[in-house]
Amino acid sequence: MDTDMAGVRELSRDELLDMLRRMWEIRLFEDKVYDLLGQNIIKGASHLYAGQEAVAVGAIAALRDDDLITSTHRGHGHCHARGDSLAEGAEAKQEHLNKMMAELCGRATGYCKGRGGSMHIADVEKGNLGATGIVGGNIPVATGAGLSGKLQKQSRAVLCFFGDGATNTGNFHESLNMAAAWKLPVVYVAENNLYGMSVPFEKVSPLPDIAARAAAYGIPGVVVDGMDPVAVYEAVSAALERARRGEGPTLVECKTYRWYGHSRSDPRKYRTGEEEQSWRERDPLNTFSMRLLEAGLATQEELDAIETRAEAAIEAATEFALNSPMPDPSEVEQDVYLLRPPTPAKIEAERRLRQRVRIDSSMRQQTYGEAIRDALREEMLRDPRVFVMGEDVGLYGGAYGATRGLYDEFGGERVIDTPISEALIGGAAVGAAMSGMRPVAELMYVDFTPLAMDQLANQGAKNRYMFGGKTTVPMVIRTEGGAGRSIAAHHSQSLEALWTHFPGIYVVMPATPYDAKGLL
Repeated sequence: MDTDMAGVRELSRDELLDMLRRMWEIRLFEDKVYDLLGQNIIKGASHLYAGQEAVAVGAIAALRDDDLITSTHRGHGHCHARGDSLAEGAEAKQEHLNKMMAELCGRATGYCKGRGGSMHIADVEKGNLGATGIVGGNIPVATGAGLSGKLQKQSRAVLCFFGDGATNTGNFHESLNMAAAWKLPVVYVAENNLYGMSVPFEKVSPLPDIAARAAAYGIPGVVVDGMDPVAVYEAVSAALERARRGEGPTLVECKTYRWYGHSRSDPRKYRTGEEEQSWRERDPLNTFSMRLLEAGLATQEELDAIETRAEAAIEAATEFALNSPMPDPSEVEQDVYLLRPPTPAKIEAERRLRQRVRIDSSMRQQTYGEAIRDALREEMLRDPRVFVMGEDVGLYGGAYGATRGLYDEFGGERVIDTPISEALIGGAAVGAAMSGMRPVAELMYVDFTPLAMDQLANQGAKNRYMFGGKTTVPMVIRTEGGAGRSIAAHHSQSLEALWTHFPGIYVVMPATPYDAKGLL
């Protein structure tokens, strides 16, 4: 299905030259990273974006300043294109590159204080909700951020980048299904570089085009030349306008190619030299430069100057990074949790109240379910950012009645029945929490929580720390477990100990209705 290009704003000469500059900076940044990896200055794995520059630059040129993005393990291009688009003036643009290179070098001056590195670079303060090392891991997060914007009655949209490999994960299908059903303002950008690490996409998909999968969810699917930044810009612009009109998501597939292997150690045996050469002949830096020249929008001197300035900017960023300090080892546990020790007065007040609960027979008696419902109701009345989502939490009132009556009082926008998609529920809660809401997500049984483990343990629990303490993830996952109800092995486990192994998650098990209400 084609998107309607009517109303897509035409780019000015200066904007087109900015596109070229950003592509050159990404390319030279990645070339430098490749060199630093070889010297073991940058540690670990790094997945380079060279060759795919037109996708990030074209797509992000379509964004407003308040829009959000989520990225991937191959995310340097997304980070640079978004950060540069929001940086005003040459000094701010250089500072942005400095922070990027410092982050990859593991320095304290990096965007994430050196904790995120290549695969987890983020600039949450400017709407980049971060990169993830899990293939497809950020698709539910972007979907949750889209839900957050809709609940807050905002007109901002979310741009979600992922590769062709991610389209074969459950996260992809769970997310597009819910986003389509709820008409969420998310544009899903699939960067099809033909290989999921080494496996050709054609070997793992019966369809040649990822965009064709959009038909299953009743949304537009668009195939675009991912080597042409203007074509990407136009397709994403149309999709964003559709999202802002309340018409829901679009799946944009960008056909592209990565110059380097999956990582530096990849010998690229699965690709032929002829295939690589055919794509290099379509190098977006060369073809776009030629278009600008032939259209009279730039002279050869201007084009050469853009490349020269980009080289100088990357060299300056590298010098900044290598001269920056390593993180202070004493801060290694900082930002894992937000610890606020109680004051002596609060400890004494809690002691007295617990004593009263034990001995005062006139106090109100409640079941666990009633205590949970009252806690949710009080918080929802106190804070409009709090909402409840999960399986059967709405009109049904929850599998155990813990949300009974809340749907009638607060309506379907704040007590939301979800699909039976645990990974999506967990990830959507993460994205909503990172973008201004305070979700309480219910998973019916603790036995089902492993289905959401990646989203809760790798995204929700770690993001605050990985992103240098620059984000918070104020979310609650509620569930129940145990063998007391005799309802078979898959509904009777006690898996709470499993969750205590993930730094960044508080695990609480109330012993009484008093504890249940207070802890929630």
